[in-house]
Amino acid sequence: MRDHIDQFVPKVRKRVTYHLPWQTPELRNLKTQKRAAFKVSSRCGTLSLRDYYLSINSRYQRLSRSCMASYQRRKQRELKSNPKKFWKFVDENRKESGLPSSLHLADEEAESTERTCNRRRGPICCRQRSSLRPLSCFDRN
Repeated sequence: MRDHIDQFVPKVRKRVTYHLPWQTPELRNLKTQKRAAFKVSSRCGTLSLRDYYLSINSRYQRLSRSCMASYQRRKQRELKSNPKKFWKFVDENRKESGLPSSLHLADEEAESTERTCNRRRGPICCRQRSSLRPLSCFDRN
């Protein structure tokens, strides 16, 4: 039965969208006008068409900046009003530690965090008093 469903039922694919979250209908309309004005001014090359394109382009840029700023303010207000949602998202995507669980390097494997640390810092040296010393010189005794 599942084979037939996979074979005959069309699958809905997620569409890739290039919609910016701060775009308004007015901004999209202005972008369309800007694109059309650019095509016409690049074909004809008269100064009046170029000036028209430049005026639409500057209006588009001003409106885009203001829409983006209002979107950012709105998002900041949402985060301030509901920080639990934000931190839940951060905690879900946070890794347990910055080190990988195991490290493979030159036929050796380090499973523990301490061995991984020692293995990664082995070739790193620091300059102190005009002599090269390994990082182990900074370990506490």
